[in-house]
Amino acid sequence: MITLLSDIHGNLEALTAVLEDMGRTDHILCAGDIVGYGPNPNECCDLVREHDMVAVQGNHDLACACYGEVASLDGEPSDERLKLAKATIDEMNEIARECTAWTHEQLTDENREYLKNLPLTQREEDLQMVHGSVGSDYEKLNTYLDEKFASSAGEGGEMTPDEFYRQLLDTVDAKVLVVGHTHIPSKGYFFKHNYPILSILPFFATESWVVNPGSVGQPRSGHDATYATVSMPLFPYLRLQASFRYLAKRVKHYSVPYDREKTVQKIEDTPGFNDKTTFMLSRWL
Repeated sequence: MITLLSDIHGNLEALTAVLEDMGRTDHILCAGDIVGYGPNPNECCDLVREHDMVAVQGNHDLACACYGEVASLDGEPSDERLKLAKATIDEMNEIARECTAWTHEQLTDENREYLKNLPLTQREEDLQMVHGSVGSDYEKLNTYLDEKFASSAGEGGEMTPDEFYRQLLDTVDAKVLVVGHTHIPSKGYFFKHNYPILSILPFFATESWVVNPGSVGQPRSGHDATYATVSMPLFPYLRLQASFRYLAKRVKHYSVPYDREKTVQKIEDTPGFNDKTTFMLSRWL
């Protein structure tokens, strides 16, 4: 069994609660945004590394790691990573930028380097993971799948979500695509047939999955931290019975209560945040 996390955002209480809840697992994957907004960026980085999580870089990870270099730039950067970091920071709102600057100052040199050097995509067996969306480096960090769908539907006229995801998954050389960024848990299964004439026979169907574990540290589906597990089928390419009900059992989402008030108190006690930032961060938990 594989456990999926995303968008921890420096929330130590939420991450600790999730790690305690999940129990034994074969592998932990993190779809980015380990830091940003929350009051414990170093502690969260340390836990991710301590548990040997396979992680990808999120937009806040890159922005927080590179903020000092971007702020000191005189003109446009020549380094590709700094170009991406600057583009990411430039589109942030006032609160996100203030939190990014604060987090950058709190991070140890070791954790800055760790976050800066996280890959934009990870491949684990039959699973591929990005923070935002497949596509360009910018899209991997910053693009929401629903925004990409809206753009694609607008360009091509009528397009259903199923058609969009099928096109998207055709570009992914994996059975499972894991994304984060939205902070909302979701999962979808999309069947494809290599030979259309055999489409009436379900055991010839191959499926691709899209899974979003939601957010550990800043959930937008309630106040509880969320994560997911994936149990890979033993025979993913040939199955006597392929159905949505059968596949739905392979991906499970979990909600975990945590000491939210403790995190709120930490935010309120953080020097350097103005009243507006403190208020909004507390509401977003």
